[in-house]
Amino acid sequence: MLKHPVQKLATNNKGDLLYTLVKDTFQVYQVSSNEITKIFEYKDTYKVEDTPKETSSEEPPVKKNKKSKKPSNYQPNKHQLENYEFLRYLNVSPCGGYVFVISDFDKSVLVFNQVPKDDTYTLSLVKKQSFPKRPNCLASTDKFLFVGDKFGDVYEIDYKTSETSNVEGMKPILGHVGLLTKLDILEYDNKKLLMSCDRDEHIKLSHIPQSFIINKFLYGHKEFISSVVKINDYVLSSGGDSFIMLSNWKTGELVTKFEYLDLIEETDIVPEIHNALDRFQKQGEEKVNEFCISDMIYDEINNKVYFAIEGVKKVFVLNFQESEGKLELESTIKVNNIVLNFAFLNIENKRKLIFNTNRETNESIVEILDNDNLQMDSKSTELVNSEISKNTESEHFNIADKDNDMCPININHNLRKHVDFY
Repeated sequence: MLKHPVQKLATNNKGDLLYTLVKDTFQVYQVSSNEITKIFEYKDTYKVEDTPKETSSEEPPVKKNKKSKKPSNYQPNKHQLENYEFLRYLNVSPCGGYVFVISDFDKSVLVFNQVPKDDTYTLSLVKKQSFPKRPNCLASTDKFLFVGDKFGDVYEIDYKTSETSNVEGMKPILGHVGLLTKLDILEYDNKKLLMSCDRDEHIKLSHIPQSFIINKFLYGHKEFISSVVKINDYVLSSGGDSFIMLSNWKTGELVTKFEYLDLIEETDIVPEIHNALDRFQKQGEEKVNEFCISDMIYDEINNKVYFAIEGVKKVFVLNFQESEGKLELESTIKVNNIVLNFAFLNIENKRKLIFNTNRETNESIVEILDNDNLQMDSKSTELVNSEISKNTESEHFNIADKDNDMCPININHNLRKHVDFY
């Protein structure tokens, strides 16, 4: 029986905690020099509503709204689901004391508190905060959590209190016209900026707490943005364009662009992922392929940028020369499965790159790369895979129907709006 992959993973700043999202379950693993152990698990579900009062037989029955009938030429995006029963995204607070998980259940964000205790950590649920629209991305300061939704609005909540806000009374602090894809916090001279990215190529920097004051925009993209990385005065951004863009966020200057399409070989193309939908193909011409970046991460110790192209079984390594503002390809590493997202993990007394996969082969839930020699670390990979497999053996994590039982994992390309086609 096919098992569900880890759709998202992350680590804490120290690198000794590994957070995973599998289907509707949040799991936390503690890592020592040569051992990994699960220390926490939380399975999310819908809130239990109060039992509705019985209506009098004299009252007329309430008519149910009929679902709108889809047109005969309706063609859904790949991996588009009718049901929403998954955990989608997670992040760790700057202080490392809180973990945030975006949940499809009740359009909510789960806030967990984690406290060091002896040689381990204790985690507990602080609150489950629902939002007017489905959350899609988040970022946090030492006290406040900023949540961006699929309608372009950003909300602010105090995550250190257990009190929840009334959904109907919540008001956004800023907004975009399009779906929000990434949020992050930038700091300088004791001031904070909220960086918000969307489906419509915009990167906006707004002041905190005066979010109505726009500091600047970072220009250069023409397609959606799916990944951003902070590097001191620079921001790396990428998505549906054919390049990775390096900008100076303090001056707003576009420093350079690294083109990555030439790195893709014919054998890397997966038609189910990279072919544009039929309605965007032209009869009698070659198939139109579309590529985008699934994730990026920066190794500040070795000044390297790792990135993955969605649907491609490779990890690409760039050398970043900060003084000159240059990005140069250093290495291309073939891996066994499609890469979903990256994190750094301290294992066997070394800081290594860990990434989750689409689990095309059941034994490869995650893979680990040695940052120093850029070689795959089979020993560490086996150690982590063994523990995650042991904790996802139950039938709950089985996949009988890929269209309904699996969280969409290759989703960034669905953000493309195909403006040039119309």
